[in-house]
Amino acid sequence: MPGQTMPAPRPALRPALGALIGAFNAHQGTSRLLITSRYDFTAPDGAGGDSAAGLIRVPLVGMRRSEQEKQWRAKARAQSAEAVVNSDTAKLVAAALEAAAGNPGLQNVLTGPVLKGEEAAARAAVNAVTTWRETGTAPEDSNEALAFFTQMSFDTYIAALTEAERKVLAAACLFDAKVPVPRDAVAAAARALGVSDPEAGLGRLLALGLLDDFGAMAGWPGLEELPHLAANPLARPLAPRLHDDLRASAADVALPELARAWRDAKGNFARDQRATAACRLALHATAPEPEVLEAATVAAADYLFNRLGLACSALRLAKPALDRLTDARHDPSHPLSGLLINAARQAGDIAMQARLLEQALQSNTLDSGWRAFFLGLRADFLHDRGDLEQALRIYTDEVIPIHESLRNELSLAVSKGRVADLLEARGDLDDALRIRHEEELPVYEALGDRRSVAMTKLKIADVLEARGDLDEALRILKEEVLPVLEMVGDRREQAVTHGRIAGILEVRGNLDEALRIRTEEQLPIFVALNDKRSFAYTKLRIADCLENHGDFDEALRIRAEEALPLLEAIGDQRAIAVTKGKISDVYEVRGDLEEAMRLRSEEVLPAFEALEDRRSVAITKGRIADLLKIRGDLEGALRIRIEEELPVFQALEDKREQAITLGKIADILIACGDFDEALRILTEEALPIVAALGDKREQAVTHGKIADVLEARGDLDEGLRIRLEEELPVFDELRDKPQQDVTKGKIAEVLGAKGKIGAALDMHLSRLTDAEAMGMLDSLNHIRLSCARLRLQRGDHHIGGLKTIADELSMAWAGANQIGRPDVVGEVGSLFGPVLAMGGSRDQALEVLAAAASAWDMFGDTERAADCRQIIASIKGKTRESS
Repeated sequence: MPGQTMPAPRPALRPALGALIGAFNAHQGTSRLLITSRYDFTAPDGAGGDSAAGLIRVPLVGMRRSEQEKQWRAKARAQSAEAVVNSDTAKLVAAALEAAAGNPGLQNVLTGPVLKGEEAAARAAVNAVTTWRETGTAPEDSNEALAFFTQMSFDTYIAALTEAERKVLAAACLFDAKVPVPRDAVAAAARALGVSDPEAGLGRLLALGLLDDFGAMAGWPGLEELPHLAANPLARPLAPRLHDDLRASAADVALPELARAWRDAKGNFARDQRATAACRLALHATAPEPEVLEAATVAAADYLFNRLGLACSALRLAKPALDRLTDARHDPSHPLSGLLINAARQAGDIAMQARLLEQALQSNTLDSGWRAFFLGLRADFLHDRGDLEQALRIYTDEVIPIHESLRNELSLAVSKGRVADLLEARGDLDDALRIRHEEELPVYEALGDRRSVAMTKLKIADVLEARGDLDEALRILKEEVLPVLEMVGDRREQAVTHGRIAGILEVRGNLDEALRIRTEEQLPIFVALNDKRSFAYTKLRIADCLENHGDFDEALRIRAEEALPLLEAIGDQRAIAVTKGKISDVYEVRGDLEEAMRLRSEEVLPAFEALEDRRSVAITKGRIADLLKIRGDLEGALRIRIEEELPVFQALEDKREQAITLGKIADILIACGDFDEALRILTEEALPIVAALGDKREQAVTHGKIADVLEARGDLDEGLRIRLEEELPVFDELRDKPQQDVTKGKIAEVLGAKGKIGAALDMHLSRLTDAEAMGMLDSLNHIRLSCARLRLQRGDHHIGGLKTIADELSMAWAGANQIGRPDVVGEVGSLFGPVLAMGGSRDQALEVLAAAASAWDMFGDTERAADCRQIIASIKGKTRESS
């Protein structure tokens, strides 16, 4: 009934309940009576007393998300349904937990159908609860949620509330859901809504369970603990909706109470959900105190961006706050500007990033330290756009002199480290390494900063890896970086270091161990740290590893279904573009050139153009040129490389990318038959660049391209000499097994062309052990196809070797179909079909050749497709003749 403080049990139940409570009151042992109820109650004893008066009230609030997941997993185990966890139903389970809002009974109702395999029923129930929470419309259709809502009797609750109590509930709903707020703040808001005695309303709402009682809490350790409460998430739809003017009036008086309870002595809010709640409340207020609004915005942006990685969410909250501060003629503080500049950088909001940078640098309150800080951010802005020279100039001419004048050794060393980063990006590996060793590392060692020493050595390992010195890079990571990070307890950088180790192992072809490290050592740390951005990046690297294994389906699934949604949620525009580029790579490998071209030209390229990232724009245009080359448009591919890609890298002085692009131009010229120009570019332009960079791997790759040209114009002896003396020894030294495999394959092709069939076979077979150990499906297919061709060329099928040839092609055929590349399927099938026919398996031969013809059609090679169909016709003709 409205105004009734506490309900009572039905009269028929009161004697039994009173007797039970009385028995425990009389018993003085260690046993305790536990009664659970959604609301407080009285138990009249018939003599004017209350049997329940001696009960101790222990308020319960909704389960935290970790508790919800624990309950769900326990229920799944109890019903022998563990397989449901982490299966395709994971999204439905997550939606059920979110809808249940920590209510154990409702969670049990919503997850029950999932465990029974009744996904449609579970989805309907989840949708019904979600609709209730969003609109206040209770479910009408018969589903799992209807019984729960009937039991909860929400209509009864509404009828039981007075007008004042409904206003108090509305005051509690003024604040963010799931965030406990000071009781005094809710009371103040209720008074603004016209409630004369909000305490009475708060008491009754708490007794009915419509408000959750969180007990006494402090905004910061050491501050006064004050009573906190929150509207129960399932009760929020019962509150009347407030018009904007009423909401503003309530926020005006509630905000000072929040600030009093939650700000520390320096005026700071804690970096958690309370900050976002305070910021949103301040934005509802008519004229929030600028200092309070700023403090809430700083804390909220820090929490959303730095702790949760949600750059777009941070900006969505901060932008209206900045507008309100501007209206109040209050300039944003330097910490707030710095936070938002970095958030805008990740979210790809170039205009906001540039505007805040200029505003900060023109501030009259900027001291030397903050000027250096914002100049560094401007250098980052230029670096992102590929302007390495201007970024370097800012550091060397402006930032470093400031730190020198301030005699700030630590900041000076950090800035010199950024210079080394830029030099490394430009390809100046020797200078970068010198700065790390001579100017950065000694400072950290002198300061006793073990973490910075370890991080600098990690960067040194990066340079060594780029130069091809994998052994030393791996030793530094394992022996000098990882132990220090473990000692100082930096789990995030431990995970990063494990990732670097995995990267080197991938280069060496140890894909299984690299995959194990990423899945078992990296990912769990990022999950524990709730580092969604690093988690997504690691998923991308796992996809790369799987792609190298030949598992294109799983690589594509991880990128499209796991990494991309995470990156879109956190607003990392650059990483989104990179991921879509990698998705297009799989389509290219699969032969779906149209989709690959659409992604690169319509989604990836515009994204990098919007980010004003000239370097990535040029690289993407190069990938478009790759597709044109595959299609046979050599002129179009060459034009892009020469006119749109190479000039960008020359302007940016990106020597490494210049060398790579020159190599790609040479590839096109070889395909055009212009061997002399291709050879000139490689020997006079590309090779000197990579030699000056000290990059042994790229030098070996360039020597290999020179050998390609020589072999293409018939100079097999010189091509073979380069392969054996200048290319393969480097990859042997680097222990780069994938490149060793590729080079041995090309050596075998030259030996075969020279008529040395046995030597060519031996060379191909020498690749087999490593290729099998690394799980390199592409390589295994190439080896088996090449060996079969050589055996046929030698005439082994005439001397009892047909079975060996057929077995090799059978394995290559299975691998080709597993990879799904149409050119590989066509290549293997074109040979496997006739071999099957030779062995009398004509029906299977026809199936294989038909599949090969379709693959060539997909790849766009109509001539090869016609060849397959001609062989099919020939086999069918011979079959008719024999019959």
